[in-house]
Amino acid sequence: MIVENRLGAGGTIGAAYAAKAAPDGYTIMLGAIAELAVGPAFYRNLPYDPRRDFVPVALAAESSAVLVVNPDLGIRSYKELVALAKSKPGQLTCASFGNGTSSVPTLSGLSCLTS
Repeated sequence: MIVENRLGAGGTIGAAYAAKAAPDGYTIMLGAIAELAVGPAFYRNLPYDPRRDFVPVALAAESSAVLVVNPDLGIRSYKELVALAKSKPGQLTCASFGNGTSSVPTLSGLSCLTS
């Protein structure tokens, strides 16, 4: 087995590569919500269609997303975090997998608290 990581654009680069591979059973993709659901909603003109170009074979893993903050902020809820971010536009920062992924800040509309 050869593992070839095709990184970038929330996994859509690798998904596009897999979608164009010869249908000979030698190329499989371990896809996630980012490539199969979020990416198509975020990006226009993707070079693949998840419903047309892929067939699910097995569930390989499940994961949960967790939003955490530094306890010194005193934030105890998502609502409080949004209020703080809105009261200090551009002053808070966060880490995320990036646009077009399943990252909590991206999907929640927080835009990584920077806008």
